[in-house]
Amino acid sequence: MIRKALKINIKTMDKKTKEVLLDIIRDHGDATVTVIMKTCYLIDLTAQKRLKQPITNLQYIRYNYGPFDSNIYRYLLRLIEADLVTTDTKYFSVGGNEVVTYKLKDISKTFETDLKQGEKEIVDEVLSSIRGLGARMLTEIAYQTAPMKKIGAKIGNNEGLGKKLDLKVR
Repeated sequence: MIRKALKINIKTMDKKTKEVLLDIIRDHGDATVTVIMKTCYLIDLTAQKRLKQPITNLQYIRYNYGPFDSNIYRYLLRLIEADLVTTDTKYFSVGGNEVVTYKLKDISKTFETDLKQGEKEIVDEVLSSIRGLGARMLTEIAYQTAPMKKIGAKIGNNEGLGKKLDLKVR
């Protein structure tokens, strides 16, 4: 029943958001939701600063672990259902916690681009600048951004929890 309600057509997905997600997953190789979410946030924040608008259609709120939009799960499900992305479960050696990771099903596959030149440059620049960073470091970076600081958000506090983040803040 739940699976049926979440079944969504890949063709209705925002094309730019889809492309950014695929670029992040391709670049990271084995990305968690946290890595994908924080990277989208940093891309949109950079785009807002330079282009006066974000690239994706995600709307970020301050969540327990920083900027978040629950629609990320719907988008990832669409990519899985379209047979573009696969998941894997990894286990941490300390504590035995598990985490789901996402990777492209076919790394050699190319995708049609809907990103404009300036948008693609921002995506590539952000991906290059954070390459190799994990979820913890990306979360720390996100907490140092102006929208998070404006609401008083710090790692470990609840300031602004649930508030929409204003990417226009400098």
